[in-house]
Amino acid sequence: MGIPGSLEINRENLIELQSKISDDNVSTKQKEKDTRKNTTDNLSITLNEDLNRSDVRSDPATGVIKDGSVLNLTFRVSQSNNSGCTPLAGARVEIWHCDASGVYSGVRDPGSNTVGQKFLRGHQITDANGQATFITIYPGWYSGRTVHIHFKVRHDDSPQSLVFTSQLFFEDSLSDQVYSNEPYSSKGRRDTLNSRDRIYKEQLLLNVIQTNNSYAATFDISL
Repeated sequence: MGIPGSLEINRENLIELQSKISDDNVSTKQKEKDTRKNTTDNLSITLNEDLNRSDVRSDPATGVIKDGSVLNLTFRVSQSNNSGCTPLAGARVEIWHCDASGVYSGVRDPGSNTVGQKFLRGHQITDANGQATFITIYPGWYSGRTVHIHFKVRHDDSPQSLVFTSQLFFEDSLSDQVYSNEPYSSKGRRDTLNSRDRIYKEQLLLNVIQTNNSYAATFDISL
């Protein structure tokens, strides 16, 4: 625990991490005007259902690819037992996040309407090594939240499967570096760092490396 890019789920930290997300949603409904904070978690089930794909950058209807720095994000899912951890094949991993301008697909709010679009969303089933890799872009930001990617891991692909839902985060210094370039720089300086974010947890911080003109990160999660 506490190592960036890895997380072991047990009853104690499962309750802690998920309750932080629940508390944030309640607070948002009462105090915030930005509807993106209220809707993005709930949109996962309906919008990601038919999006079994590794490259999530495009909208399936138009084929238009979202502009931004390429991020290769790998999940390594394992199952804990008395003898240790073993790779979990057949787990369902979903991700979704905003584009470089801070806009989610499938959302209607005062600043944009992307209902019917499904860019930067998708799911995969882990292979025999418990791995699933997504090709996406470094996410943008919107007011009141630090930089993040939503994710959901199901033990298997059945409707009755146990589900863990949370968010992945990035080092502030790396986000500053990425946002100094287009298409991110035109949005201006972000207003929320990791230290000011209600949901941020160090266990969910990605260890990102730069490879040529792209970025890569691996997140280990043990269920």
